[in-house]
This record gives sequence, structure tokens and C-alpha cells, in this order.
Amino acid sequence: ELLGKTNADSYKRQPTAMDEYREQQGGEEQTKWQTVPLNEKAILHKYENSMLLKMPKGGYAGLVCYIPNGFVREDEKGMGLRIPEDFTAHLKGDDKAIDLNAAEFVAAFKDKTDEDYASTYRKPSEEKIRAFEKLEKNLRENVPDEMKAKPNWVIVRTSENKDTGRLDKFLIDVHTGKAAKSNDPSTWTDFDTACQYAKENGGVALAYALDGQDNIVCIDVDGCLDEVGNINSVGATTAGFGNGTYSERSISGRGIHVFGKMQNLDVRAFSKDGDLEFYQDKHFIAMTGNPLQSVPSKELKNLDNTGMREYLSEKCEKRTEWKGAGAGIDGLSVMDDREVLEKAMGAKNGDTFKRLYNGEDIKNNHSNSDMSLMNQLAFWCRHDKDQMLRIFATSGLYRPDKPQSYYEYTAMKAVKSSPAYTPPKASNSAPKASGGGNSKA
Repeated sequence: ELLGKTNADSYKRQPTAMDEYREQQGGEEQTKWQTVPLNEKAILHKYENSMLLKMPKGGYAGLVCYIPNGFVREDEKGMGLRIPEDFTAHLKGDDKAIDLNAAEFVAAFKDKTDEDYASTYRKPSEEKIRAFEKLEKNLRENVPDEMKAKPNWVIVRTSENKDTGRLDKFLIDVHTGKAAKSNDPSTWTDFDTACQYAKENGGVALAYALDGQDNIVCIDVDGCLDEVGNINSVGATTAGFGNGTYSERSISGRGIHVFGKMQNLDVRAFSKDGDLEFYQDKHFIAMTGNPLQSVPSKELKNLDNTGMREYLSEKCEKRTEWKGAGAGIDGLSVMDDREVLEKAMGAKNGDTFKRLYNGEDIKNNHSNSDMSLMNQLAFWCRHDKDQMLRIFATSGLYRPDKPQSYYEYTAMKAVKSSPAYTPPKASNSAPKASGGGNSKA
């Protein structure tokens, strides 16, 4: 007797990627195979129908690829790869993409040992390991279980930016040791794996990827705490609307992150006063587990009915369509914007600015070229994010299929990592020929 309202079809095995491949090739008996022993260290993660492999040291170190689960066989001799001769492996990582045929792919795994899959990073000092273990304890005790249960984690390394005086954060994919991407879940991992990697390879914190799938949001108020922990009015108001939800201090110790749940809110990611940022998806938040409240809450509270929604709508303002998108300098209707372009193009590095503005992907990676242009705009626009976005939208690099939040996040990152242009001071004496402005550190 069948269960419930099921029938025989309900119990049929669902086809896997391997089944589909065999069907395309005409069946198992018509397929020729390449084989090689596989070290278990190569397997980064197993999914329902596929697995993620890490390439060993050699010509493809740092790259990863997906293969159907059926390509890996285990017997009394151990684990092995069994690859169809006409299979093409698509390797990616560190902004690279390489295709290998079956013979090349199999050869890359031949005679590899545990050492060939070891990290290339030096083991961190005992002091750094103890420091991370202390942070890990805070994360495990205080971060909401719902967040820890999701495979949305990467590790954080920091470096002091001497130009801005800030700590620059680098988000690391534990699978490759390279940069993680906020819009690519294959570069994230589970909480336990991230903690272990951070201890073994050097990490000051973990970061959580907001994916927009679970309504988890973060309100980030930077610089709202002084040296002794007193909070300013913006921080206090934000924390007040988030009363009872999980909130923590930032890595710098001078800002706060208020987490909660909220239905999509169509506002900009930064406030009009520049004192608050609001993230809903495709963004990493560096986590400390250092709670803001004396009695911490592990709840992700619904913030739709606390006044937070109205507060953010007023602070951040609704998004509007950018005029002149992709139209070049003719798309700029504000005279100040045209003057900025003239200054930037007439500067010593004006040729680079002009090439980027005209749409040339000089970094051989569109997102990296976007960042390069936005960094220059941050300087010439003196950190005016509205002006930066208006000008960028008219450039040849602008992509209409990208959400506005992508450009907002890029502008916010540029402001934090770039100095601002300072006009030359006016002289009381007769005017003299003047060079370019100075950078403000």
C-alpha cells in the first residue's frame, strides 16, 4: 500500500547529472573513460548531484571545479576519478576560468599527495590562533543559530590602509584561499569549516553573506561609538528601533551592526547624511560576536513593525532612475558633474580615467574595472556618493542589468578605501600657476 496521496511515480529515482550525461552519450557501454586515483583532500564539498573539487598544487593551484558525483568511485583500493574521454572540466577561481579536456584534467591529479592540497599560507602564530579562538567563542555563544546554520561564511583578513587610516578587509574563500564573492555561493562555506580554516590559515574574523533569501538584513552605523563606548544619537536611535534583536560591535570597535528580518525595502544602501548603511543582499558583513547589549539577544527580530522600516525609508530615501545611463558625457545634466570629468581627464592619470569612463575593461575583469573607475570618482567627487553614481551611470562601463545596489556598494567601498581631492587653497597674493590638488589622507 502506498503512503498518503502518492502513486508509483512518486517513488521513481530522480535523474542525476551523471544520468543525463550518460543519456546524451548513448549509454555506459559506449563511453570511454580516463581514470586516476583521487586524494580525499581534493573534495571540498558534496552536494546532492555534484561535488566541488580543489585542484592540487601545480599549474592549476587555487582553482576549483564541479563534477557529477558519479565521476568519483570508491572500492577496496581507495577513491578514484573516472572521467569520460570527451568530458570538459570548467575550472574557475581568482577571476580565472580555464577549460581542460579529460586527459589534461586527469593528469592534474596524478601522483598527488596530501601535501599537494595543503594551503600555501604560512601557519599563523600561536598568539593569532588564541586571538581567533577567543573570537570564535563569542561567535558560537552570541550569533543567532539561524545564521550559524547557513553555509554563508567566509574568513576575514585585515590590513591597515595608510592613506585612509582604516582597516581594509579581505574576504577569503576557504576552498581556494582567494577572494570570496558576495554573489557567488560556491565561494562560501559552513560555519565550522570557516572557523577551522581561520585558525589554521590566519583570519581575524568571519563574515556572513547576506543572500536576500531569508529576509535577514543588517543596519551598519560606523563611527558611532567613542573610545569608552558612549554611543552617538544615530547609533542610539538605530539600536533603539532594533531593541531585542541581535546587535554587535564592529571589528573596529567604533561601529555597530544591527541584524534582523525585514521584507524588501526599495531604498538606497546609504543614508543621505552618510551616517548609516543598510544591507539586504549580496554583501558580506564582518562578524565579531561582541554583543552591543549587556544582556545579548540571539533573536533575529522582525523589524517591519518596530519603526525601523519608516526610519530607514526616511534616512536612506527611495531609489530613482539614473538619467543619461550609458550616454557618456552628453548624459550629464549637472554642470558640476561635467567639471569633475574635465578635471579627472585632464589630470596626470587622465588617460586611464578616460579609458575606464569610455567603457574599456582595462583590468580584464568588468567588476574590477568598475571598482577602479569608482575609486577615481571617489577622489574627484570628494566622496560625494550621489555624484559618483550619477557620473558612473553615464559611463561605458555601466551595465543596466546590474541592480542599483551593486553600484551603491561599489561606491561605498570606494569612499572607504580612497582619499578625497582637496582643492588648492586660495592665495592672498597675486594668482600663480597651480598644479593639481593634493590628496587628503
